[in-house]
Order: sequence, then structure tokens, then C-alpha cells
Amino acid sequence: MGDNAVKTKPSLKEFSIFSMLLTAEPAEIEFPERHGGEFGTCRTRGKAYRQKIRPKSLSLGGTSLGRKLHSYRRVRLSVGSSLISNHIKSMVAERTLPTFQPQRAQINREQGLILYEDMTLGRLFEDKCAEMYYRGKMFGFVHLYNGQEAVSTGVIKAMRQDEDYVASTYRDHVHALSAGVPPKEVMAELFGKETGCSKGRGGSMHLFSEPHNLLGGYAFVAEGIPVATGVAFQSKYRREVLGDPNADQVTACFFGDGATNNGQFFECLNMAALWNLPILFVVENNKWAIGMAHDRATSQPEIYKKASVFGMEGVEVDGMDVLAVHSVAEEAIARARAGEGPTLIEALTYRFRGHSLADPDELRPSEEKDTWFARDPIKKLGAYLVEQELATQQELSEIENRVQTEIDEAVEYAENSPEPDPKELRRYIFAEDD
Repeated sequence: MGDNAVKTKPSLKEFSIFSMLLTAEPAEIEFPERHGGEFGTCRTRGKAYRQKIRPKSLSLGGTSLGRKLHSYRRVRLSVGSSLISNHIKSMVAERTLPTFQPQRAQINREQGLILYEDMTLGRLFEDKCAEMYYRGKMFGFVHLYNGQEAVSTGVIKAMRQDEDYVASTYRDHVHALSAGVPPKEVMAELFGKETGCSKGRGGSMHLFSEPHNLLGGYAFVAEGIPVATGVAFQSKYRREVLGDPNADQVTACFFGDGATNNGQFFECLNMAALWNLPILFVVENNKWAIGMAHDRATSQPEIYKKASVFGMEGVEVDGMDVLAVHSVAEEAIARARAGEGPTLIEALTYRFRGHSLADPDELRPSEEKDTWFARDPIKKLGAYLVEQELATQQELSEIENRVQTEIDEAVEYAENSPEPDPKELRRYIFAEDD
């Protein structure tokens, strides 16, 4: 930093002005030579953005930036481990993860290997998606689930496959896999092929499978919450009004922390509580809604506590521990199936990649990422299985190899599958279309 550098900590108000500088190191703000100039130019990675700033109204750490601008035509801010990134760290505080002490009786060898294989499938599938995307085999927005596998596996594997319902988000690949949709059908859909689970018409964000009761992925934030609530209502209606004794299905609705500030979230929790619906509202709190830190966007960061407003059960769980998630899910599912109503589950988790494959992931502090990388849910479960003598390392390696082979076969299947027939462009618009 030069002699004219300002090294101090901005207020929240000032931070909003400088937030665009987060993706550059170093970055510069240039102000006009004219005394008291109103406009400044923010330069990041060689690009200039004009920003309306009244320098004399800003104060950095008690030192008027406006006064300094009388002397300096340029203020140079070093981003990264200093100024603004340090301010982010102070705003994005880490919550203490709930502790969970699994008992050997809670999981047997078969169950442990099922959970391990499902999480491994999710991780390796997403890694292959990244490879195919960068090779130009996939198009559009692709949001990967790496790091959050314990949430999908822990909840969905506690449900009745092909009977209970799952509603996903735009980050839906792994939810579909956990629900039992074959990897080749998911991969073919991502390739836009006719053999995909949505007939090549949905793509990454709109996976759907009627045979597996996968209610779909949804591109809009919180869009799946009303759909899932409606499905839970029909289960209750069929059982209590139509007298169907087999209508005891439970619905799991997944969404991110960003969705909990949307109106649909509050409206649907209210209805679910009023009607005592058999539904799990599963918040995958990965701390970031695209580039917005969760703690900056909500007045109550502890989402599970919002359940109390509706007289609903609210649970906080370590979303990096599949056994903890599975245990919480089993209890919530049992309550829902017994007619005891909905549960709001907040799973504290973390995505290991950017928001999408188009996101360079430069906003999140490296120290934060390193902390969460060390909590890898797959490694955690693998270590537990070996320690408890429920599996050997060789068996886990064999699972990984088998899963990788299945994924490679899925890619081959997708590449060799036909494109949708242009003559059928308007097919599948209405429910009566086969």
C-alpha cells in the first residue's frame, strides 16, 4: 500500500458502497480532482464503475474520508485479508454446531453402508457434472451440492422410497439421486436428452420423477414450498376425508436459508401448522444466499426458532453429520406420520463450490471455507464406520469405485441418447400428455 492508503474498518453503511470491490485485489476508487466531487469511479479487474458517493459524508474509523480526498485524488483499498474481508468475517459469525453422540445401536452395518454410498454417489456425480459442464456438454445454470450431502442423504434415506414425497430447489441433482432416480436419467436430463427424467425439457433446475415422487426442482427461490405444502395437504385429505388408510405419506421440502425471508415460507408454515400437515420443512443453511451472508439478510439468523411463532416443532442439527441429520429426520417423520404435524429442521451445512458453476466463489473468506472443508460429511461417516468396525477402508474404496463406474456409464448413456424431437415441442405441457 502506498503513502496515500487508507487502512481502517468501514461501517455497515460504508461497506455497502465498497462491496463491489470484494472481487478484486487490489481495487481502487478514483474521485474527481474537483474539491467535493460527487461521483467516484470504482475500478476492479480493469473495469470501471461509476458510483455516486459524497466523500465529505463518509467517515472511516473517525477519520473523514472526505477530508483525505481533499489531499488525495485516489484512495487505494487492499482487499483480501485486510480491510473489507476482515469486515465480512466480523459480520459472518460462526454458530456453534449442535453436538450429536451416535450410539452403535442407532445404525447397523447395512444402514451405514447405504448412507455412505448415497453420499458418495452425490459427491462424485456432482464432480462429473462440473467436468461435463466445462467440457461444453451441459448448458445453462448448474448448481452443485458438494458438501451438503449429509442433509439429502440423512433426510431422504429416513423416508419411504417411492412412497413419501420430496420437493427440491434449483440445487436438485443429489435430492433426485437420494430419492432413487437412476443416475443415468439425471445425467441424461442434464444433457437435455429425451431419456432424461424430465424428457430433456427440464435441465439442471427442473428435475422431476413421478415414479419416485420427486415433485421437482424449482428455479425460483422458495417456489417449491407451496407445492410441497399442497402435496402434504392432499395426503391428509385423502386419509381423513376420503378415508384412505394407506394415505400416510410424509413430504420433505428442501430450501435454502435465503428462502426463509420470502413470504411463501411464512405463509406455508402458518398453513401447515393450522392444518397439522405431515411435512418436514428442511432448511439447508449453507450461510450464503448466492453472495449474501445469511447473518446480514435476516433479523433472526437462527431459523429453527421461527417455528415457535407457529407453535411448530423447530430443530437445529449439524448438517455435516449424516447420522445426526438421519436421527432428527426419523423423529420428525414419525411425528408427521402419526398425525402430530410439521417440523422445521435447520441443517447447518456448507457448499464446497460457488453458488453455481458460473460463480468464481471469491466472496466467501478462505478461512471460512477451510474450516468447513475440514468437516467433510463423507470423510466423517467413513471414519466412524471404520472406527466402529462396521466397514473396512477397502470396502469403502470398493463402494467409491463402483459408484464411479455407475457415473461413467451414466455419462455414456446420456451422450448416446437421442435429442428430443422438435415435432414434440409442445408435448408434456398438459397433464393428459403421456
